[in-house]
Parts: sequence; C-alpha cells; structure tokens
Amino acid sequence: MLRMITEWVKLHNPSKPLISVIVPVYQSAPYIDACVRSVLGQTYSDFELLLVDDGSKDGGREICEYLSTQDRRIRVIKQEHQGVSAARNTGIRAAEGEYLFFLDSDDAIHPELLENLCEASEESRAVVSVCAYYRILSGEFDGKRKRLDKRKYRNGTRRTIYLKNQEALKSFIFENGSEPWSVIWGKLIRRSAAEGVWFDEELSNAEDTKYMYELLERGADAAVLRRRGYYYRKRDGSASLRQCLEAYKSIYACDCYIRDREREHGRDAYALRRERDIVSKISWWHASERGGCDETLKNYILKLEKTERASGFWRRLGPGVRLQHTLAFRCYPVYKFCCSLRGIWFRIIGL
Repeated sequence: MLRMITEWVKLHNPSKPLISVIVPVYQSAPYIDACVRSVLGQTYSDFELLLVDDGSKDGGREICEYLSTQDRRIRVIKQEHQGVSAARNTGIRAAEGEYLFFLDSDDAIHPELLENLCEASEESRAVVSVCAYYRILSGEFDGKRKRLDKRKYRNGTRRTIYLKNQEALKSFIFENGSEPWSVIWGKLIRRSAAEGVWFDEELSNAEDTKYMYELLERGADAAVLRRRGYYYRKRDGSASLRQCLEAYKSIYACDCYIRDREREHGRDAYALRRERDIVSKISWWHASERGGCDETLKNYILKLEKTERASGFWRRLGPGVRLQHTLAFRCYPVYKFCCSLRGIWFRIIGL
C-alpha cells in the first residue's frame, strides 16, 4: 500500500519527497549525529531531512553541514538564534513534503516509525498520526536505543486507534494535554491541513501544545499508534527541563488561550477542565518554588493565584480542586502530606 502511495506521489511530483522531517538544532552538538542517523536508517526512504540551525555556537552547525554532504536528502537551513518555534516555522516554510514530521535534535526514532506512521495516515486519511514514546535517561540513551531498534515495530491495525475530530479534541482536553498530545515530536502531520498554523514565537514553553490545539480546533482527526517508536532523551539543561519565570508565563498563557477558545466555542465543560488544570499547575508551581530564592517568580505565582480565585471559573470548580489549591497556599504541610498519598488523594478529590 505504502509503495503505491509513494509511486503516485513521485508520478505527480517527481522531485517532491513524501515526508519532510524537520529538526530544529541549537546547542546539541553531541547528539546530532545519532539523531540524523536514526532518520537515515528508516525503512521508508522517501523523505527530506531539514536541519534548521538556530544559531548554534557549540559546533552544531558544522556537524550539520558535514552530514549534508553524506546524503542528498539532507538540507541545512541557517538562521540567527530566534528560538525553537521560529526554527520550526522556518522548517515548515522550506518543507516540500506532503507530510511534516518534527524531531528534536537530541532525540531519535525507531527504524520503522516513518513507514508505520505513513501507513496509518494513508489508511485512515487522518490529519495527524501519533505514536507513543520511550523516555530514556541521557546516560543510557545509546545502549537502550540500539536494543529497541532491533525489535520489529509492526503496529498492526488492532494497535491503531482512529479518532474523529471531536474524539481527538476531547482526548486532548481531558488528558490534561498530556503526552502524546502536548508535544509536537513523534507526529506525522498532513501539510495541506496545517496551512496557516504556526508555532507561537512569543512562547518559550508550551508552543507545541498550542500548535496541536490549533490543529484540532480546525477539525483535525487522528490515528493513534499504541506502539512506542520515538526515543525521548531526558537530560539536564534541555529546554523542557528548565523552569523559570518565562516558562511559567508561557505555559499559563497557552492554557488560558485554550480555555478561552473553548469557552468561545460554547464547550463549557472543556473550558472548565482546562481551568482545573490551570489551578492545579499553579498549586504545583507554588509548592515547587516555595523553598527557592527567586522572589520575582514567587510573586508572579501569587499573582496568578489571586487572578484565578477572582475569575468566574473558580466557584464552578469542584470542592476537591479548590481544597487542594487552598492547602497548597495556606497549609503547605497538609498539601505535601496529601501529595505523598497521591493516588488515594486524587481519588478522594476526583482529579
């Protein structure tokens, strides 16, 4: 089936690849080679690999340029440092494929992933095809990835769930934007359906959550592969692990945007669920930063707490959610104890 699709694409667009793999690169020189090799080793070969160097100063640009001489499918795009959202947007503008696939420069993918995602997309005509992922500590990454690569990735129809738009949107909202929805990597996206959807360059975090929401808001459906084919490297110092004032501001802005859009669409239950997630995050941020020395950050969290209490959503939240939030700010030892009994506590308050 996939070979027939590839032949059709080449017949009508002989110079166009079916998939554009977009990799934003910034200060990740030690990992770029493994990332690129995992793409070049795919069982499905009709792709272009766009390495968007976002002003790296660690030798990453030179590594990208060298790799581009090894395979004609690799293109290097250079720009001054503007952030990951700008780098991804640059990749989208340069892409020539029917599909977009986003991969972070310190991660890798299973050799059969692109083939399986493409098959799922073509069989279902879904706008987005999603796979699950492995979270691997950086020190164990290479060894574990090689072992996993040896496993066959055949997904099978019974392991693929097809979600119509409203089902996919509901999953996004009520899973608290959790993976695989809240991240952009590991997803194959039909480019024609994503025209006009861009990453918000004002956000330092949660930009991919907002991008995914806007795709779903526009009517995207999804094919969800239950097999794991994306290798996420967990390392200290990566953008997703650095929490700071700008990160909190971006996450809060993204969640408020989704909440307000859902309210505008008349989906009050969805908007209320997002508000519940906002309040829970503020509680957790307060607990996390309580012992810190950044007074600006602490004051910002206190400001958010007052804002949400004064909002029209606060009284509509369940009593358990309000209690959890109040304990976090008014009686931290009790909140900490309840969190230590996380499973029981969440069942009691209905989270």
